Amino acid sequence: MQLADFILAMRKDSKSVPTQRRTSVILFTLLRQLNRASNLYCKETRDGTQERKLSIDELHLQLQNLQYEAKHLQKEITSCYEFKSKHDDIDLISEEEFYESAPESLSNPEVTKTDSHKLMLARLEWELKQREQLASRQSSLEASIKSKLEQTQKLEEKLSRLRPALEQLRVSSLALEEFFDTPVSWEREQRKLAVLLPRPLYMLFVQSEGYSKAEDSLLKVIVDGNLEEAKTFDTTGQKEETQQDEETESEQSGTKKKKRRKSMKPSPEDESIPPCRVSFPLTVSLKITTKCVGSVTICFYYLPFFNAVCSSVTSIDLETDHASLKDIFVDKSFLLHNLFEGDSGKFSPNSAVSVQIRKYGGTNFSAAVRQYGFPFK
Repeated sequence: MQLADFILAMRKDSKSVPTQRRTSVILFTLLRQLNRASNLYCKETRDGTQERKLSIDELHLQLQNLQYEAKHLQKEITSCYEFKSKHDDIDLISEEEFYESAPESLSNPEVTKTDSHKLMLARLEWELKQREQLASRQSSLEASIKSKLEQTQKLEEKLSRLRPALEQLRVSSLALEEFFDTPVSWEREQRKLAVLLPRPLYMLFVQSEGYSKAEDSLLKVIVDGNLEEAKTFDTTGQKEETQQDEETESEQSGTKKKKRRKSMKPSPEDESIPPCRVSFPLTVSLKITTKCVGSVTICFYYLPFFNAVCSSVTSIDLETDHASLKDIFVDKSFLLHNLFEGDSGKFSPNSAVSVQIRKYGGTNFSAAVRQYGFPFK
């Protein structure tokens, strides 16, 4: 309304138009100047705001970086606190042994005794040196073992090539043994069998063979039987340990003593055969030859159940000139009876076996072992 009134007033007063026009131009110029100043001020304000914003963003970014680094360092610190070193699993020597064995240049007692960390480092370093020495020694020993194994392998190959030649030599020497009457191969086989003999038969074999070689060449000792059965035969299986109390009177002190003895329960492979009738698979035979009469062969058996040796005359060979003596030896089983006074072979040297015989339906000892002869003293 004011503008409209101003325009109407100017039309009525025509003289004031130029003045008003100049005034309008001046005002318009002033308006443009103010507009330009306001635009410059806005631009400067925006630029300052942008600069401050960039500086704030940069500071914020630095703050985030510092916070990230702080978190990372905190994690590292935590992981260091929670770190489990492998030296905890190493079996280190004690501190006393460390100071005694390690050189002072390494142990440095003046420092390590007050600083546990340096002490641990020194102990680890000494352990490392010791293990390096042991590793070096191990490698040298392994190299030595390897060389020894190679030498052994070469020797084994050499021996394997030698075995056929020795076997061929042994076979070819059999004719020489027979020609010179030196049964080396037979004696070797006899010794293989003798090793498996139970102690009583083995002692008989050794002593008889020694006597034959030293005093009487006409005495021949022979070990006979099944080698494989002797290897698998278990004499200890024939005895089962049971404890029985047996009161025996002492003739000198008159006191009673308790004596433990073992009851023997056989376990032969063939359960149908009574255990008391089982003998060891190997036997020892003595062939006694005279220059003018003939020879007598005596066979010795070992009965594990009774732990006794039985003997029987298996053969009597007389010369033709002494055929009349056969009437004397009608029953050869009694040839060895009563060679010593009261030694008829009808009773066991061990008085405890009579009870065991009754368990298997036997009547007396001589009947139980009759097929093997008699247990002469």
